Amino acid sequence: MNKVIFKLVNWCALFSVMILTQACKTKECAVSLPIENKQVITVSDKHPYEEVISTKEDVKDMQVKLKIEFDEPQNVLTVSLTSAQNLFGFKNDSRYKNVIRNKRISLKRLPYKVESEPDMTYRLSKDIRYNIPGCNNKHTFESWVSNTSLHPHSEDYIMVTDTLKQKFDIIGDTTITISLGDIMMMKRSVSKKNRYDLTYYTNLDREYEIILERNPCLGKEEEISNTQALLEEIKTSYKNLAEKYPPVDNLTPETLLALEEARVKLETKYPKLDTQNECPEIENMLESYNLYADSIAQLANVKSAYAHKRPKFTVSADQLLAVARMVDNNVAAWLVSNDVVEKADLVKRNHRLIGDINKKLSKNMKMDKNQARALSVFKKAEKYFNETCVSNHKK
Repeated sequence: MNKVIFKLVNWCALFSVMILTQACKTKECAVSLPIENKQVITVSDKHPYEEVISTKEDVKDMQVKLKIEFDEPQNVLTVSLTSAQNLFGFKNDSRYKNVIRNKRISLKRLPYKVESEPDMTYRLSKDIRYNIPGCNNKHTFESWVSNTSLHPHSEDYIMVTDTLKQKFDIIGDTTITISLGDIMMMKRSVSKKNRYDLTYYTNLDREYEIILERNPCLGKEEEISNTQALLEEIKTSYKNLAEKYPPVDNLTPETLLALEEARVKLETKYPKLDTQNECPEIENMLESYNLYADSIAQLANVKSAYAHKRPKFTVSADQLLAVARMVDNNVAAWLVSNDVVEKADLVKRNHRLIGDINKKLSKNMKMDKNQARALSVFKKAEKYFNETCVSNHKK
């Protein structure tokens, strides 16, 4: 019973091999494997994407450097691969049997022009031929770079180069996906003068979804220039006007009127603006402009400050002290006098002296330290006079 089961399994295995062999004869043998390395990347005009890809583990000179650049003014995306080795990649997907003749790449059979030295041949090594998946003639070489929504430039294709490069026009705002496919590496043949040997073949098997980080200020150069000029204009106008404003204490009604007229003209000429703009540079300048517009409006506060400014005490400290002495002298004379008429006259003199000073005083009056000390001496003389002469006279 076990022998029968063993024979049956062998027959099933043989039958499976026959089916796979027949499939190689009827359709392509290359197996489309799912892409393992999918990435979402961001590229801007000033910041390209770069990545070092190892095609052979721990072999540095077999690495390739991927660079994806975005030329925003031209709206062009450039994909390049650079290596220490000479690189080759098919520009389009190409069937093995169409482009390989006698184990060599037939440049004449390529659907695009390729620059090459005259009579130079490019031979696939045994390793490459044996490692091509499936049946050779049915195999399709993948384009080294492909995309979903871009228009490729017609590039001059060089057969022997250390850099593969392809430019694409960006059309609309559709999602951009770049895929990296098959590449080969080649070396100049040691034994044959007019031959390069393609010694290594791999599928990079990478896909990149590209997010373009566009410059919101691109194409707004004229608007930036005009906004900058407006900012400088309001800045200069405000500075010139502000410098004309003297301290509040030195303002006169005539000066204040002239300055207020000039301020209103500037306020009318430079109204506040909407700061919302896609370009941050313009937005920042508009915000600065509005700050100057606010500063021009705030100059109107000078008018209010002038209306509420503290009056200045016009009597000097020396004058106050002189009057205080005169009041004291009159009190002294009043005390020693026995003449009623003379006493009444001395009281009237002091009332007149004290009244003249008090008429010039008001609340919140502005005075310096010397005036304040002299006023204190004057008030003491006034109090002494009232307590000595006025109160006793009433009694």
